[in-house]
Amino acid sequence: MILDSNCASNGSLVTGSTSWAFCSDERLSLLGNPDVILFYGGTNDIVCKIPIGEFNYDGDYSERGTYFKQAYAYCLYKMKTLYPKAKIVCVLIPDYSGNNNKGSESTYPLQNLDNHPTREYNTAIRELANSFNCAICNIGPSIPYFNRQDYYILDGDGSLCHPKKHGMQIIYKMIRSILVNMF
Repeated sequence: MILDSNCASNGSLVTGSTSWAFCSDERLSLLGNPDVILFYGGTNDIVCKIPIGEFNYDGDYSERGTYFKQAYAYCLYKMKTLYPKAKIVCVLIPDYSGNNNKGSESTYPLQNLDNHPTREYNTAIRELANSFNCAICNIGPSIPYFNRQDYYILDGDGSLCHPKKHGMQIIYKMIRSILVNMF
């Protein structure tokens, strides 16, 4: 298996109407000819206070929407439609509590404008992944409780946000184990 396409982009949200949003048709069409699609999105939606919203599982996925659930469902629908042979792995958003490197309590779990913490976004991701028959990868428990700042970049408010090299190594091992079991 080789990396065919990397559509990662700094600061991307699942929601939105710009070409860098996960749910943009332009971005979703750039994945090449994948056997596997790793869908790791949502952290920036929380940071940007995007409401989770509701989603009606009636089969109408034609709208991206402005809410997280609707945009995530749209992404899964489009990926399943554009790449019917690809297996999709939905990566959950790390949900941490504990101390950051400043010695004070971390701001995790992050909460959005409607006070939905990270775990509620992960519940939405799990529901949608199950609805679309996608695999789920929960990387959070693999990061050591102490010294999480060694694995994640500290955001401006002191919260742990994006993975560093060691964090990516752990994520790689988790995803690799899922892929080995898939093939």
